[in-house]
Amino acid sequence: NAHIQDLTVTTRSRLAPFRRAQFMLPGRLAKSWQEHDLIVTAIMRGDGMAAGKAARDHVSIVSEASAVFAADDRKPGRRDVA
Repeated sequence: NAHIQDLTVTTRSRLAPFRRAQFMLPGRLAKSWQEHDLIVTAIMRGDGMAAGKAARDHVSIVSEASAVFAADDRKPGRRDVA
């Protein structure tokens, strides 16, 4: 569906600065891989509850990392990224 594809590409593009910024936090990339591994492992075990919890935990951590970036971006002398 072209509409869904366009929406996905647009959203991904708008979120790109936040995705990049979170990996500037020390150890974040390795931690993200671990979080994804927990999700995939739970799915492969057929454990929907654990997969859901791991996914929610991951999203929460990503939100916190993005908030750090957003707060830093609001400091005087910083320019808009988006």
